[in-house]
Amino acid sequence: MQALQLPEAKRFVPPFIWFERLTHCVIVEFLHIVIAPDLDKERQKREATKCSIIAAIAQLSAAGKTSLKRLADWTLKFDGLSLIGPHANDTDWATDAVAANELLDSGLVARDTASGTSWIKDRLVGDAIGEHFYGFEDNPFRDCTILPPEGLD
Repeated sequence: MQALQLPEAKRFVPPFIWFERLTHCVIVEFLHIVIAPDLDKERQKREATKCSIIAAIAQLSAAGKTSLKRLADWTLKFDGLSLIGPHANDTDWATDAVAANELLDSGLVARDTASGTSWIKDRLVGDAIGEHFYGFEDNPFRDCTILPPEGLD
């Protein structure tokens, strides 16, 4: 309302792309809620699961958080490459065996004990890790194709 009181020369008109983005968001929400309510329920379930994963990350020990951040940074080296689920040697990212076991027990990482390698469990876990460590806006794991799909064990 304050913008309407400004002189004509100082009024702000959002750029065209802003209107396009707003229209896009409205159409997507309409499709989710009206056309495909099952997909909307699935999306809400996925978001609730991601929130619980973020809460689990917050409950990790300091060594567990440090190790998880190191594994996330290591994994991001492969972003943009044609690779799915890069396996990191545990010695490259884990501060100690206790931290590695804590992350395995929490379900955040998957591990091949025979080779001593681990990786971020799946894309949903990676998305939650990215939000926790890098923030929502700068999450490099959002829609990242280097992580295994959800439910692939």
